[in-house]
Amino acid sequence: MFRKNRDGAPLKRFADWFRRMWLGALSLTLLWAASAASDEQWPPTVCAKVSVRLEQNAVLTRTIVRATLTLQNSPSSGALQNLNVQLAIQDAAGQDAAALFDVAEPELTGIADIEGSGVLPPGGSATASWRVIPTRDAAPLEPVLYSFGGQLSYVLEGASINMPLLPDALWVYPDPVLHIKYFLQKEVYSDDPSTPATEPMEPFSLGVSVSNSGHGLARDMRITSAKPKITENEKQLVVSFNIIGTQIGANFVDPALTVTLGDIDPGETSFARWLMTCSLPGEFLSYEANYLHLDDLGGDRTPLVDSVETHDLIHVVRLWGTGEDEIFDFLVDDFADPDHLPDVVYSSEGFTLPVNLATNAAVDGPVGPGHMEVRLTATMPQGWGYLRIEDPGHGEYKLKRVVRSDGVELRVTDNAWTTHRFKHPQGQPAFMEHLFHLFDKEVLGIYTLYYGPKDSDDDGLPDEDEAANGTDPNNPDSDGDGLPDEYEVDHQLNPASPNGDDGADGDLDHDGVSNIQEYVEGTDPRVDDTDLDGANDGVEHTYGTDPLRPENLPVFNMYGGVARHRSGIGITLAADSLAENWIPVDIVYPCPVPNGTLPYGYVLTDVVFDLQPSGASFNPSNPPAVTVAYSPDKLNEVSPAALEVFYFDPGSANWLRTGVTVTGHDVAQHTLSFETTHFTVFALAGPDQQVPAFSRGVLIALCLALLATATLLLWRTAKRRQPQPGTE
Repeated sequence: MFRKNRDGAPLKRFADWFRRMWLGALSLTLLWAASAASDEQWPPTVCAKVSVRLEQNAVLTRTIVRATLTLQNSPSSGALQNLNVQLAIQDAAGQDAAALFDVAEPELTGIADIEGSGVLPPGGSATASWRVIPTRDAAPLEPVLYSFGGQLSYVLEGASINMPLLPDALWVYPDPVLHIKYFLQKEVYSDDPSTPATEPMEPFSLGVSVSNSGHGLARDMRITSAKPKITENEKQLVVSFNIIGTQIGANFVDPALTVTLGDIDPGETSFARWLMTCSLPGEFLSYEANYLHLDDLGGDRTPLVDSVETHDLIHVVRLWGTGEDEIFDFLVDDFADPDHLPDVVYSSEGFTLPVNLATNAAVDGPVGPGHMEVRLTATMPQGWGYLRIEDPGHGEYKLKRVVRSDGVELRVTDNAWTTHRFKHPQGQPAFMEHLFHLFDKEVLGIYTLYYGPKDSDDDGLPDEDEAANGTDPNNPDSDGDGLPDEYEVDHQLNPASPNGDDGADGDLDHDGVSNIQEYVEGTDPRVDDTDLDGANDGVEHTYGTDPLRPENLPVFNMYGGVARHRSGIGITLAADSLAENWIPVDIVYPCPVPNGTLPYGYVLTDVVFDLQPSGASFNPSNPPAVTVAYSPDKLNEVSPAALEVFYFDPGSANWLRTGVTVTGHDVAQHTLSFETTHFTVFALAGPDQQVPAFSRGVLIALCLALLATATLLLWRTAKRRQPQPGTE
């Protein structure tokens, strides 16, 4: 009558853990005000309000229970009528625990109802599946064991039958408890239409932190964003918002709407930020963030996000001292004041620190010819302090360095910076405000400020050098490609050309990182390995290591058989060619190059990598298929068409080719594929173009000649030793 398992239960398995994505909708609504130019009026006096909406989804993996009942009626049996299934969830003591779980309506197949009116005809089969999500109280601090079972009843040929559903015991683990904080700069600066000059479009930050105060792991946390959308524009301003950079922790990644924070352990915090620009200057008057936990995965009974907050961001800074890291921190104004001064810093470690104001700030005079170094003194508070004064350079000179009296140099743009902005106070004339800002901790309050020549457009290129380079001294990006003029001049890019290798999308060093990304990340667009650690910038960019720190080298773990590099060297090892599909295999690049012997006339390229088995073994009947994507500048002048694959044999200390079968070589795409039966160090090698071809030919000819001579000598010697006729 029923299909039963070997224990006699009318189901294969009643409950199983499985992972599913939790999706929460986060909404950030911004009210933004801007000054707009009018064709009929100068200077313009129009102030318009624009509502901007940024839709985001917070996504992470959570574990839920799927309870499934399978019924099958025998063809020779009568119909099963009045089918009724009652679920039962009990704790380890046998007490009812259903209130600790959110149970969705069952998904039915082959039957219309299982609550007392269902009918299963002869020969029929049916399944009922329930999605069960534990609430936070089911396992608040540690894993808790529960059983999932129930009762099945039906009527067969007038007889009422009741039978228990064999329970399954499963562990329920604690949930994460997440707190999301947004940090958004209140003021946005761009070209001001109320002035004849062209002001620089300054990137502003939208930061986010996700803290886990629960006792469970937040798995694979991601935040996906839609493009900023203008929902209200009363003056029909032509305005746009763009994302130009994305940073996760200490690492910059491709500018993207989605950030992957990964796993967040209990008590840990992860940070990310988007760098954005706006085509018009303005101010975010107010903003709010809220979230909705989607009902199809538990609704409000099983939330993973406890709170969403917004904070006025003054500046992205770096805390220094004990526990210093390379991750940004947020200096914010949490307690509103008329001057919009910071009062709290949110650390990348998840804690907050108070910020107090410095007092009695004074300088020994303005910057000018013969006085390019300014002495600043102030009374700094205990702990972290913030200082804001009129810029001694008054916008005529560029701040280059800030050095404390103890010799410590502050990070300009991070912990010491200047701002030069037009202000439009209501009912008063507009004016240019030049300010110097400093963020520091428990110091004497004596600093030396070093300034450079005048830089009208604040692009880092002095006005006196703009004419020599054919750039506009009033436009920080003369060719409009997103790269400041100074950056292009310093890195030998053409500041008057937005196209090709000189433009934002160019890649002069062939490391797979565009010029605009090199600019955002601080790497050199003409050097493929900025920190000279052996892993080029594209590789480090892909694997999340710091391309500016040589001690932060990537080790490429290939779990399941796949590793990808952006440029320079890329390696793919087919997963199905291993004895088991899911075994760890490390591809280490760069790796130490063994001192071995190559065939005469051959030279190693820089494409040398180590396949480390981590206990795995190859399937001899299915040798691993390896594909190497190489960059031509890694070949040490070896012709791509002449490349061969060698592996190092430790026993003989030779580079060998036996056991390596080249299966394909696309010279145009710079990819070479081969099969091998070895776990060792591999290298691409080829004929050394510095060894003339005729030399190799001469060597071969000499070898053949020597062989012929030796053969002739052996023949003559043997001939003389033969007995002559008539002798004994």
